[in-house]
Amino acid sequence: MKDYFESDTFWKVPRDLLERKLCSEAIHKISVELEAFKFRHPDQYEKEHKGLPYYYLGYAAFMSHDYVGAPAYFDAALEADYQKYISNGDLNENAGGASAPLFMKLKTGDRLADEPVRDIISKLEELIHFYNALNEDRTDGKVKAIGVNKIRNEFLTPIVESEDSEKRTLVTTFISFIAEWAYRSRMIALVEQGSREPYLLHLFRGCLLLESLLKNQIKPNAKQDRTLDKYFEKSWETPLNLLKSKKGALKEIYNLGDIIGKLIGLMSVEDSMQMTWSLRNTVGHDVAWTVSDLNKENYDKLVCHVGAACLRVIISYSWS
Repeated sequence: MKDYFESDTFWKVPRDLLERKLCSEAIHKISVELEAFKFRHPDQYEKEHKGLPYYYLGYAAFMSHDYVGAPAYFDAALEADYQKYISNGDLNENAGGASAPLFMKLKTGDRLADEPVRDIISKLEELIHFYNALNEDRTDGKVKAIGVNKIRNEFLTPIVESEDSEKRTLVTTFISFIAEWAYRSRMIALVEQGSREPYLLHLFRGCLLLESLLKNQIKPNAKQDRTLDKYFEKSWETPLNLLKSKKGALKEIYNLGDIIGKLIGLMSVEDSMQMTWSLRNTVGHDVAWTVSDLNKENYDKLVCHVGAACLRVIISYSWS
């Protein structure tokens, strides 16, 4: 017998709403159904496979520009799929309802969420192009051009297929940071005045992602090593001189206007990492910045540098 949330009784109405792009109505319909079923049958609710409603919620959230909530719903669908579609330790992506892992790996497969996946891949390709351009003058052989497949195969897939479900938050944050970029960039171009909060919180999430990626890989030796700058220094063979000032290096700054003023001089991924470090310590303590220079052009540059810093850490470590 099919689970209730896979039956025609449940899925036909929200699916019709989603296909007509009536996403807010679909979110309301699905949420009401989940709440009502949980209230009437709390024990059965825990046992039900809820991959389909969570997947629908993820798609609807994405199409409604809820870029933080959408990957979280897809991750919840993935967890439900793991419980139902595991075979010999592997998740069967070809199973009828196991669509969530495709989204989490940024893969298409004739599924409802193929459209947002393609949009995210397009923005990821922009970040990768920016990252590769920063490295094109490197001749020491340590940095090579990367592509989407490298990120998918060496970062997304190992984490998605891992039994460590907590680590998947790195994937959802990575996806949400990239997914939100185009929407915020368009918004800042149209709304030239007003609060900068949406853009600063988006940038801060990217900074937090970088910090989380580093902390996931680097284990401190002592309590005094658990500061962000120590994680940065321990992540490379040569320290980034984050707290020092020397010719050609970015100074320690905690002013958004100064950070924006330094953008034109950032010429390497190492510079991107230092800028992200300063941005994190600036935006993480104050969002009340009224900076006229935080326009679309500079916002896009900040996103690219934060993204490049994250990509550098992602490709520098094993995520298996």
